[in-house]
Amino acid sequence: MRRFLMVALAIMGLVTSASGESTVVLKSGETLQGDILSDTNDVLRIRAHNASRTLSYQRDISHSEIQSIQTENAAQAAERTDYEALSKFQLNPNQEQSADYCGQVIAAFQKFLIDYPNSDKAPSVQRRLETWQAELKHVSDGQVKFGDKWMTAEDKAPLVEHWQKQMNVQAAQNTLELLKNKLSQLQRQRDVLAENLATAQGRLDATQSFQIIGSTPYGGPVVISRDEHQNRSQTRATRALAPPNATSDQLSGPAFYEQQVATGRQMLETQDRTIGDVQQQISRAEQDYKNALAQLNERSLPSPHTSYPPPPPSKEGDRQEGAAQAIIGTWRQDNGDLFIFSSDRTVVAIGNKSQWVRHSTWAVEGNAVVIYWPEGGWDKFLLPLDPRNTINTNKNGDHSIYSKVATP
Repeated sequence: MRRFLMVALAIMGLVTSASGESTVVLKSGETLQGDILSDTNDVLRIRAHNASRTLSYQRDISHSEIQSIQTENAAQAAERTDYEALSKFQLNPNQEQSADYCGQVIAAFQKFLIDYPNSDKAPSVQRRLETWQAELKHVSDGQVKFGDKWMTAEDKAPLVEHWQKQMNVQAAQNTLELLKNKLSQLQRQRDVLAENLATAQGRLDATQSFQIIGSTPYGGPVVISRDEHQNRSQTRATRALAPPNATSDQLSGPAFYEQQVATGRQMLETQDRTIGDVQQQISRAEQDYKNALAQLNERSLPSPHTSYPPPPPSKEGDRQEGAAQAIIGTWRQDNGDLFIFSSDRTVVAIGNKSQWVRHSTWAVEGNAVVIYWPEGGWDKFLLPLDPRNTINTNKNGDHSIYSKVATP
């Protein structure tokens, strides 16, 4: 059936020769790339992938939705495979590569250009080749790298120290937030336990206020209050029926609720001990955070060639205002992603080559400029802001370095 579809589409001019990966263009304008798995009952099944090939998924497409299909020939598949193999060669913005490794990578890029001189990917490979050649030159000159900037080892040392201090602050802050969230959850659980205990205690009190002294001819209990039982004779009591307001809980006897109360008290005591332990951990975490923040705000002795941003303002309000002024502008990550902060507290994030765009607002909170995204994630630019090397972290735990490339 698939062969019939390929022949039919070839006649219609919708498909090229079949050998490698396929590109399916739908009439809606959507494009899918991947391997065609089957074609039955007028439905084409394809295992498609995203542009970076990190995710794959299976999809069924009706023939009526298909605009065209192009499938690689053997030479095109080989070129694509060789090009994808080059993706493993990535530069580290914070660490230079060895001269030997640079030589190996340069040879791999040069081989691709020799094997596929007319490839549409050749310009991209050439640019990457030149980047690696520049890396090799800097390494050969004895330079080191940090924040995608070249410098001497003497200049790098204090920057690495500063970066590590920022990481320590972020780690301490994350630990403190986790503990506070845990405490809040434990306190909510304690409220439920306390409510359950109060309910059990109330029912126990209710059962203890009545006395079952017999049964009716129909099997029902004869119940009177304990106070009344002290003043009435047994003969009269056995003829009395259960009062209208007596509940089944009151008739079940106190033993069951005594056990519930005892268990509830034990669980509450255990919960209180756990809460106490977490409160002590929070106290230690708060001190750790203060210590890390104090170390971050300490200025290391700079080398003669190292410039530092001005120290943060001493007052918290001034410090936040300073951060709010410093963040405004365009910040760039080493991979090309951009964050554009505006004075109206809005921010636009643009993926490298405009692959994606996100909009939100920003605010200075604690030790970071924070962005909360509508879909639920967040990004933090850690303070103090350094126009050359500022740490960004996000909800997924990823860390990257941004530099300020434009001011309004």
